[in-house]
Amino acid sequence: MKKLTLLIRRIKYTKHRKLLAAVLMSFVIVGCGILGYMAHLYFAVTPQLAGADFNNLLPITSKILDRDGKLLYEVGGEIKREIAQSSEIPHLMKEATIAAEDRDFYVHPGINLKSIARASLANMRAGRVVEGGSTITQQLIKNTLLSSEKTVQRKAKEALAAVVLETQMTKDEILTAYLNSVSYGSNVLGVKKAAATFFGKELTQLNLTEVATLAALPQSPGRLSLYIGNRKELDRRRDEILEQMFSAGVITRAELEAAKTAQVDVKPIAHPIVAPHFSLMVRDRLIEVYGREKVEGGGLVVRTSLDSELQAHVEEAMKSERRRINSYGASNAGAVVLDPRTGEILALAGSFDYYDSKIDGEVNIATSLRQPGSSFKPIVYSALFTHTSYSPASILYDVSTCFERNYCPKNYSGTTSGPLPIRKTLAGSLNIPAVKATAIVGVDQVINTAERFGYTTLIDRDQYGLAVGLGAGEVKLLEHTAAFGTLGQAGNFNAAASILSVKDYADRELYEFKPAAQAAIPAEVAYEITNILTDNQARSFIFGANSPLAFSGRTVAAKTGTSQDWRDGWTMGYTTSRAVGVWTGNNNGRYMRYNADGVVTAAPLWRKIMLRAMEGQTYEEFQRPENMRLVAGEYLAEWQLTGVSSARLATRSERPSDPRWERPVQEYLKRKQEQEAAQQAAAIPPPADVGGAPDSDTTPPAGGGGSGRPPADTSQPIPLVIPPPPTDTPTANL
Repeated sequence: MKKLTLLIRRIKYTKHRKLLAAVLMSFVIVGCGILGYMAHLYFAVTPQLAGADFNNLLPITSKILDRDGKLLYEVGGEIKREIAQSSEIPHLMKEATIAAEDRDFYVHPGINLKSIARASLANMRAGRVVEGGSTITQQLIKNTLLSSEKTVQRKAKEALAAVVLETQMTKDEILTAYLNSVSYGSNVLGVKKAAATFFGKELTQLNLTEVATLAALPQSPGRLSLYIGNRKELDRRRDEILEQMFSAGVITRAELEAAKTAQVDVKPIAHPIVAPHFSLMVRDRLIEVYGREKVEGGGLVVRTSLDSELQAHVEEAMKSERRRINSYGASNAGAVVLDPRTGEILALAGSFDYYDSKIDGEVNIATSLRQPGSSFKPIVYSALFTHTSYSPASILYDVSTCFERNYCPKNYSGTTSGPLPIRKTLAGSLNIPAVKATAIVGVDQVINTAERFGYTTLIDRDQYGLAVGLGAGEVKLLEHTAAFGTLGQAGNFNAAASILSVKDYADRELYEFKPAAQAAIPAEVAYEITNILTDNQARSFIFGANSPLAFSGRTVAAKTGTSQDWRDGWTMGYTTSRAVGVWTGNNNGRYMRYNADGVVTAAPLWRKIMLRAMEGQTYEEFQRPENMRLVAGEYLAEWQLTGVSSARLATRSERPSDPRWERPVQEYLKRKQEQEAAQQAAAIPPPADVGGAPDSDTTPPAGGGGSGRPPADTSQPIPLVIPPPPTDTPTANL
């Protein structure tokens, strides 16, 4: 004892004395700080817990409405909720919930450090979230009393409140309150309403498989939804709960195996989501902006752009056309209607039937990537007209040509038509001239122009090459429709918009849509492209005079498209106030029937929708910019005037210095000259009083025909117009 006393005295006077005192003081200060903070939190949460009615402390449902205020979809589901007394809830339902959410529920004081550690380890092993660390008591607190913000202070409040709550309520009361407040997805809160909604049963009628299925849902109600979620993942989660119930001795091995293999009959949804592809697209956008917690429980009131009456007509039109479209080997279709003046989405159908799993109906084709085929050509020619002096009157040679990388495109008909004005090459959707246009203006310039039209998916420029001019890049139907609408708005682009306003539960405005148009191309170019796409006579040499693209008494611009091997059929079109896009095909990329092109698969459906979309709209013609000049029958922009000459037909290719371009043209001209000479030699001289032989200079080049299509239109001679002096890289004049 004496030695110990001496040792202590020595320590007091050593150099470590001050350090030791500082460390001890730090512990005291930190300890006091923690105690003070916990006391602060205690006094903060205690009043909230005092007399709390957990049946009323619930999130507020967010509502998605159409443009007129009609309900489309409820996100959250407060109204789909019933209160169950503890005696109504089966023992197995309680045990399944404990197995799924909180195995140590009956032994912990509100928080469970062991459970947190065990969940972390299980999640790391599985590589995904298979188990949560929060107790049922903590989840009840979070769901009803506290916000879901991810901060240390909120988590500390939650833990302390859970401990306090455990002293105020029994375990069964806490579990019952939890089962009455937890979300089961599909707008259902509480286990009683979940049993009735999903299975059409009272709680006491549920079997073991149904009990475990319900217990699986709260982990992720949206992802594991019985209606629109991943059923395989839900079944896996259900089986994990059953295994845990067996391990806990709640069920026998025989009951476990029987429950795993039993079929679950889900009751059809009583109140389907109106326009499900559109409504869920809006929901997902809201979650991106405001976060899942606020969208699913913040009581947002969202007014969208959807016109419910027009949407119903689009769905009915698709239903009426389904069998016909199916007959061409296309199992699915999608349609979009926009107001191009603002970009507002008026109708959107992402498939024939959202609930048809055989066609992957839940996939929204309007936002999926598909090759547009020839329906992309208006964008190509927009780039050409904007950045060179080429115009609708300029000549392009439609002759078999091999380009760089030995790329040798063919026309859809398999034939060629010789020199043609661009008006006809675009209206007739000829492939070879479109590739030439792409090469002249450049792939980069085509994609730059497309991006100004709102396309966001043409990312890998090196991947496409000249084939981008034939729609080799993948686009979204929604963006494609908005791009076509741009052409009818003097080249001003409005991005597709689905949300008009967002308000919170207290009617405070969080967002209001305001159109913000941006110039994509000059108004002159937009008018030229539109004038071609509304020219039924110009396209009749390919499509005939009475195709579904022709309208009587209304000016409607239209363009079809078909991707390689008939995998995608498109028809796109617009007026001054409506833009309509239709896609047909198979979600898995399987090709349709031979010759199932856009004009036979998509155009009839597109026509039905366009006719209905135009109803009630004031008829307006597309306005020509005042500064355009009439030259050789075409209205041209000022920078295009240098590319016009009426002296002669073009006798050289667009790139005379390139043998790949020049040789096919000279071969064509030689054949034409030989044919004319043979015709003159074989002609019978007319009587002396009638005159000489017919003037061969007015004979149009041979072309057209093939595959049962009409021959080339010979009713008018080809305009005597040539392109600007050709160069490998034309200088942009704008």
